Amino acid sequence: MKRINATRERDLAADIVILAKILATITKKHEGNKMYCKSSNEYDKNPIPKTQLTNIAVLSPKEEKDFLVRKITMQADGSMPNHTNEIQHQQYVLAGEAKVVVGDEVYHAKAGDFIYIPAGVNHYYETCYGVGYEFLCMITTQEDCIKMLSQDK
Repeated sequence: MKRINATRERDLAADIVILAKILATITKKHEGNKMYCKSSNEYDKNPIPKTQLTNIAVLSPKEEKDFLVRKITMQADGSMPNHTNEIQHQQYVLAGEAKVVVGDEVYHAKAGDFIYIPAGVNHYYETCYGVGYEFLCMITTQEDCIKMLSQDK
């Protein structure tokens, strides 16, 4: 009897070691994919170069491989210059109002609006209605190249 129990104990111990290795591998692969719920106000906000009174907070995890969600906050009298991107943008307005120019179209964007900006189309923003403007901007994780343009293009 002792021999059978000793053998079973060794087999069980070996199985536990194998299982622990498998779990460690799975945990290591997915540690960046932990679920969470966090206020968007808790993220670091950084000024966006060449803009006026405009900050960005990246809400997606650093390990994200498919798409990124960014929160852009513009104060009253803020602006983002005319530019193009090599990737599309999808934006949802959270608060405030702004003049948003996409290509040849001028929009008075406000809370609840959705804006789609195709890749390569020029666009710019001005908070010219006396209030700030806040929106989520969703992009792919593909490399992007931003080209600055003059305001009248």
